[in-house]
Amino acid sequence: MNINNIARKLFPRKTQFYDLLEASAANLSDAAQLLTTLAKQEVKEERNVTIDRIKELELQGDHVTHQICKALSTTFITPIDAEDIHALASALDDIMDRIEGLALRVRLYDIETLPPSFIEMISILSKQIEGISEIIPQLRELRKASNIMDRCIEIHELENEADRIYHETIAELFSGQDKLLEKLKLKEIIMGLEWATDSCERVANHVEHVVLKYS
Repeated sequence: MNINNIARKLFPRKTQFYDLLEASAANLSDAAQLLTTLAKQEVKEERNVTIDRIKELELQGDHVTHQICKALSTTFITPIDAEDIHALASALDDIMDRIEGLALRVRLYDIETLPPSFIEMISILSKQIEGISEIIPQLRELRKASNIMDRCIEIHELENEADRIYHETIAELFSGQDKLLEKLKLKEIIMGLEWATDSCERVANHVEHVVLKYS
């Protein structure tokens, strides 16, 4: 047992890191709900309100991430290794950045209606984030967390499903040459969705690493 693990057993745990990681996950959950709303909105003014709200959540997420980094720089004993906390915080922030990027592309490209496959991808992303929101609080008591690994597997499986939809959608988009510019715009959005689901999978990978390391 290394010195950091001994120290963790001797001194009280600092819960601020768990609090901040959970705040980041909760922020993501709110953003996923807004993205779902955005996908169904057809009135431009309503879409802009939703996009602005997602941007606000992204700024809140950045603030939480900065708080985590600042706390890491001034805390000697952390509940789990500092690099693991940093990796999780960065991965959660990446998802938020992806969601904001998607919302801004909808505005930039003046997309009025998203195809059904895009709605399906957003649903998958929302399910992944729901899983993340469930497993992050369980990091507080790893030995009592019975279903973390199961939820991580579900997040991986959802990413595989997203990959399938992504490739099928790209193939369909470029099956003809009509409205090429519109297809290029939609390609950018579906790529962003696929990257977001990849980012969710990276969170699951980091959580699995922590579980195997400390449980």
